Amino acid sequence: MEKKILLIDDNDISDTLEAIEDDCAGDSELEFKVKCLPWFNPVGRKFLNADNTTINLELSRQHLIEEYLGDKIDVIGCDFNLHSENKTLAFEIIETIRQLNKSATLFIYSGGMNRSTLQLFSEEGRKPGERYLKIAMTSNISAYINNRNAIAERVVEMIKQPSIELQIEDYLMQNQSLTLSHYLEEFKGKQFFEISKEVRIQSEVGVRFTKEFIERGISHIVDLNID
Repeated sequence: MEKKILLIDDNDISDTLEAIEDDCAGDSELEFKVKCLPWFNPVGRKFLNADNTTINLELSRQHLIEEYLGDKIDVIGCDFNLHSENKTLAFEIIETIRQLNKSATLFIYSGGMNRSTLQLFSEEGRKPGERYLKIAMTSNISAYINNRNAIAERVVEMIKQPSIELQIEDYLMQNQSLTLSHYLEEFKGKQFFEISKEVRIQSEVGVRFTKEFIERGISHIVDLNID
């Protein structure tokens, strides 16, 4: 099944997207097509307020949700420095992503990560640190990449090591038109496509399905190996 990549950046990152697709196409270990989605700029002009300086965060978030987060995405990368004035914008974007997609591999990148981190958590006169530190610690961020030139290579590695949730979602999406008719009583009558969405956001239902899926898989392996 096709693997999808999304990068979020305030600058044109088309060259990196092209490098990712080229590296994936040239990797003999990857047996599937990798597609980079159009990069998302959360601070584009269409998301500015009337002052043409500040960002309408809600408008930017809504575009991200409607255009990208409704579908399966395998790897998502977000620039740490999205706005010169709004130092916390990357965290707002990450929070939105994880509200609607907990299965994708998520990473942050920047050429000035260390400097930006110090600015964010050491800024006098305000205390944003606690909330954004919590977002950083609970968003399952897989990597912090300080060198933009290393993004393509690292993304290839991430594609090869998907989360358990993403593997389950991928399996369900490959058979999305099927309807569950056996086992898992509360899911009977649901299409695999519907279940995959619950797994993606890890809702209460999605968590139960993930747990049951893993337990049944392990149980089946054990049964096959009992003498």
